[in-house]
Amino acid sequence: MGAIAESLKRELAAPEPDFAEGYAESFLNTWIAAQIKVLRLQRDMTQERLAALLATSQTVVSRIENVNYSAWNIGTLKKLARAFDVRLTVSFEEYGSLPEEVESFSESVLRKDRRTQDRNLIHKCATPTQSRIEPKQEPAAHIFLVPNGNANSGDGARHMWENGDYSGKISVGSAINESRVTREATA
Repeated sequence: MGAIAESLKRELAAPEPDFAEGYAESFLNTWIAAQIKVLRLQRDMTQERLAALLATSQTVVSRIENVNYSAWNIGTLKKLARAFDVRLTVSFEEYGSLPEEVESFSESVLRKDRRTQDRNLIHKCATPTQSRIEPKQEPAAHIFLVPNGNANSGDGARHMWENGDYSGKISVGSAINESRVTREATA
């Protein structure tokens, strides 16, 4: 770990939380704004094109690419994730992980492949008509509810979960498992 990270570790541990909280929030805003711009440029999109995908204006895209912007909205971040064909992750982290994130902050870290180009998700079939994919040995770690087979219907999945309606398709998948197994639930 470099000198900057070591110094930051000491400053983040200070008894008063003001510096740690301010630094963490500022870095978060910088990370999100920079990643939005990097992903947009990686996909050869103009701000106007991204704005059209988000059903907003170019000035809004310009604003969210500004590192001083801090009014993040999960709904907007989800729309951005869909536009870039990546997944959104939101997590709470310990302050001790921040120095490493600061040190590794770079364009190469911010770049993410589209789902359709994600090397971890490439499915290989023996023949063009064969659609079965053999899973890796690791067990599936997550269950996703996909109403009526539409993976973009997050609200429908939430409705199904909250109301106990499991009549749609249930997809079982995992980040560590290349396969996606789908079965029809019985009515």
